[in-house]
Amino acid sequence: MSKNHRLRASRGYQSNTAGQLLLRASDYPPASVAAVGSSGLRILTFIAEQPGGALLHLKLWREWKGNSSAIEVFTVTVRITAR
Repeated sequence: MSKNHRLRASRGYQSNTAGQLLLRASDYPPASVAAVGSSGLRILTFIAEQPGGALLHLKLWREWKGNSSAIEVFTVTVRITAR
């Protein structure tokens, strides 16, 4: 499962999962055009602790300003199966 989203480097996603998923990495590869304020692609990699279901909640916000600063929210239920 992947979620791609364009965002500014000065902003960030916060993830909140129901214990089944752990954030393994948050990468922000350099853009091909390096301009101040340009968008980019953040890659979030999660690992599952065990099979089952998990709720993945992503919020684009400024944490220090509180929930009212959220400009985008993404929630998805993830089904995790054993290989």
